Amino acid sequence: MELGLFENPYVNPKRALEVVNNPTSQEKADLAHRKSIVLLRNDQNLLPLYNKKIKDMKLYVESFPAGEHSANTIAFRKTIQKYDPDITLTDHLEEATHALVWIKPKQDLLSKQPLISIGPDTQFHNKNRIIKIQKTVPTIMAINFSNPWLIQEIEPNAAAVIGTFGVKTEALMDVIRGRFNPTGKLPITIPANQEAVAKNKMDVPGFDEAPSYYYQSKSGDKYGYGFGLSYNTEHKETKSSDLRKSLRNIFKN
Repeated sequence: MELGLFENPYVNPKRALEVVNNPTSQEKADLAHRKSIVLLRNDQNLLPLYNKKIKDMKLYVESFPAGEHSANTIAFRKTIQKYDPDITLTDHLEEATHALVWIKPKQDLLSKQPLISIGPDTQFHNKNRIIKIQKTVPTIMAINFSNPWLIQEIEPNAAAVIGTFGVKTEALMDVIRGRFNPTGKLPITIPANQEAVAKNKMDVPGFDEAPSYYYQSKSGDKYGYGFGLSYNTEHKETKSSDLRKSLRNIFKN
């Protein structure tokens, strides 16, 4: 109402192009992408991949789902190659020293019973492939959390875990390479498993659920609302009481 969208809902194409093509607008959008990325786990300080680290590194890259004829993976690799030519990529896992996988499950928004498992129901058929990559070389795993996916099968074997929210590849690479220190915090709580989901209280937000509802990584961190690491601190988590207060203020306004 305050934006006047009800009085004048029609877009001005000329004005829209001016905003989209404005470099200042693009800078703000790019910053928003980078600030949204959440570092969830970083074993043995694998990240960031500074130039000194990547000197002798061969990185295997794969997108899940890979797309028809691996179109998604090919596009992912090409963008990395163009944006960051200092990284040596390999198409062969057996040649790699490290790997980067980006997992993007998709949910059927028209389904009467939305599912959050990572599997066929979310257009995902390569779970075993991910685990194989993780057990072959130290793997940076990014997961696009368009929903609070169940990650208990694919998370433990990764060397580093990153949460994304529809960001550009360039933004992800800036965080991985240390050009941007991750500051993002989870806007959702990741459930421990399907049993926790079945037992949850439907009218209670994730951060107010029982402790058993939270997914806990092997590092001991719980992936709850407000959780997020950065490269200069071992653990960064907003107090749940502060989060509740903030949310209540939002809903009041």
